Amino acid sequence: MINEIADVIKNLRLHLGKESYLEVFLSSLYKIFEANEIYFFSIIESKIEGVKFSDYKIEKVVFNPEEFSFYFNIDIETLKNKNYGIIEDLSYGNTQKVFIFKIEDITYLLILKNIKKLEIFRYLKLFQEILGFIVYSYYYIQKQQKRDSDFILENLATFAHEIKHPLSIIKTSLELIKIPELDEKEKEKIIKIANAAIIELIEEIDNLIIQPTQKKEFEKFSINELLHEIIKEVEPLALVKNIKIYYDIDEIKIIGSKNNLKKALLNIIINAIKYNKIEGKVYIQAKKINNKVQIKIKDTGIGIPKELHQKIFEKYFRGEHPGIKGTGLGLYIAKKIVEQHQGTIEVDSTPGKGSEFLITLYQDKKPLKSYFLLFSLILFSFFIMLNIFPIIPYRPNKYQGNQFIVYHTISDSIIRTKRETNFECEFRKTLLFKKERIDCKIWKGELEGELKNVNLELNTPRIKLKNVGTNFSLFTENEITELSVYEGMLKGKGYQFNAGIGVIIEKGVKTLPLLSAVKNVDYKNLLSGELEIYWEGVSGAKEYEIVIAKDEKFINVLNLLRTSEPKVVIKIETDGFYYIKIQAIDENKLKGYPYTLKIKNLYHLTRGIFYRQIGNFDEALREFERSNQDFEGKEVLPLSEIAWTYYLKGDYYRAVEKYKEALKISRLEKDLVRLARTYYHLNNLDEAKKLYNEVLEKNKFNLDALWGLADIYIKEKNISKALEYLYQVKQIDNTYPLLHYSLAKVYILNGDIYRAISELKIELKFHPDNKEAKELLSKLKK
Repeated sequence: MINEIADVIKNLRLHLGKESYLEVFLSSLYKIFEANEIYFFSIIESKIEGVKFSDYKIEKVVFNPEEFSFYFNIDIETLKNKNYGIIEDLSYGNTQKVFIFKIEDITYLLILKNIKKLEIFRYLKLFQEILGFIVYSYYYIQKQQKRDSDFILENLATFAHEIKHPLSIIKTSLELIKIPELDEKEKEKIIKIANAAIIELIEEIDNLIIQPTQKKEFEKFSINELLHEIIKEVEPLALVKNIKIYYDIDEIKIIGSKNNLKKALLNIIINAIKYNKIEGKVYIQAKKINNKVQIKIKDTGIGIPKELHQKIFEKYFRGEHPGIKGTGLGLYIAKKIVEQHQGTIEVDSTPGKGSEFLITLYQDKKPLKSYFLLFSLILFSFFIMLNIFPIIPYRPNKYQGNQFIVYHTISDSIIRTKRETNFECEFRKTLLFKKERIDCKIWKGELEGELKNVNLELNTPRIKLKNVGTNFSLFTENEITELSVYEGMLKGKGYQFNAGIGVIIEKGVKTLPLLSAVKNVDYKNLLSGELEIYWEGVSGAKEYEIVIAKDEKFINVLNLLRTSEPKVVIKIETDGFYYIKIQAIDENKLKGYPYTLKIKNLYHLTRGIFYRQIGNFDEALREFERSNQDFEGKEVLPLSEIAWTYYLKGDYYRAVEKYKEALKISRLEKDLVRLARTYYHLNNLDEAKKLYNEVLEKNKFNLDALWGLADIYIKEKNISKALEYLYQVKQIDNTYPLLHYSLAKVYILNGDIYRAISELKIELKFHPDNKEAKELLSKLKK
């Protein structure tokens, strides 16, 4: 929907000032709303006229008030009392929407009949703003174009009067030049006077025809060439008063409307001559200063009083100068043209001493059409408005579980309710998703909010609340509203509830401190696979609420339960990571601060270990495989337990395969030494040594790796190396399982049976169930 709106605005920009503008606007609405008929009227007094758009055709229509009321079922008097907005009306069983906009003394109506795209209605508030923006733009562009037309018409009378003077001079000059008695010098003088009159006439015609908003081709041109061209043209006018023109002009290139800038400079230079004294002087200078072009035009004329310095640029303004004619438009147009080029014009003048005009232009700024600038400013303002005020409705991500409904918004905020809660929420955003607004009403039930960069308005049966960066929970039932504020603030009429406050609103407002969060939370999977969670109790807590979710924002909530004891046993039959939230609840049913914890649930893995302990390897492998599937093969623990189970079964090749998968995820010391031991049984002693040494590089005190290397050297009958590693184990932990059994094997290789028997007795002292030690001791005694 936003893309469709953006396309409409882009398309309208291309048709600014054209007759097709209105047709493009209405055809765009025709597609968006899928309406059979669209009308656009202007109403001035009781005159209703406009256009109808249907079947991609546009036609002019006119209604009198009675016809209008009958056809659209809307009374004209109703419209007079409404300035802006939407009138909804069901006329003759067909859906009809009427948008009304009043601008100055004109009422505009946009009417859509027989709308098929009914889902568009939820966006009507947004469309009201956008349509208002487009209609206002249309009005001001029409006004600008009308102003341009009126500009010419209102000056025709003035022009007709003012051109009488130069025309009479030309007429007289032409008659005098026919006199045969005149000598060449006198004829030349008359011709100069006629030329000067023609220049004046051309000036007045140009002042009437050329307008600041006139569309011109912009080009790169030379200021030097332009000023020399102007100086040559005004020479006849200067010669009549014997005025000398001096100039100092740099070679400067500029982008702009050459014709319009020529008109502006010509007006000022002609004025410098017209209002100068006989045998006066005019100085013209053009210099480049950084990125600016400064043009100075100075004269030695009659000057301008200081109080008139700004008035001379007003339309039709002329000072009291007997004998000097004009329309009072020259400097007005010059200023508009300079401003069109985003430049400035200033005047410094003293009566009796002359005037200096300073024009400043920029080399890298292109002129703008005034109504394009107007549209751009309106568009920019509207764009800013859409990014300041969240008015665009949208639907956030919604998750529904067995017990909760959760909304996850564009600002990463959360609104969470229980399924039985009676509530409704509306979500609005800015155009670029920078801000959002949430309006919620709750009649009965529970609602929680975890809000970021959101304006919230929350209506309850007892109080209306607004937020300031708030995390809260709320419960309302039987005319009682209970509120817990965890972060930020909630404000109601005459109330302010800060973080740490619990509120009970019934006939009055009662505030209490919230219960603290629970402490020392821990968990474990029991042999049954069930999850036991336990914590330190909170003083004043009557019960505890536990929420289990698959994500840290508690969007995908799996379970909710309550207990009076500071522990709970739950069954989650899928292995993986979960999030637990625990809250103490006081005697008033107010929830205390939440405590959240990420856990690793190992239901199937724990059950697999149990089955392996009782010797049921096949069932253990099935449970471990389920755990691995739950973790999607991304967790090392199930793979490690599968590999170890295969090892214990004596399936060393499959054990190696699974250990390699586990080590791709994480090279745990436990898995490295177990894989090394598996290679030992496969008689791949070199691979086993590599793995044991890798472990010892990370941890030189790893007893399993030290003992494993010793056992390899015993197998290789390298007694000195075996003893070296076994003595290291002995120094670290003299009770390590199989340490003394391995020492006994070394002594047997050395032929020292007495010491071997002694080591076996020590082994059985520390580990009386060691079968290998018992069997070897029995054998040696025989």
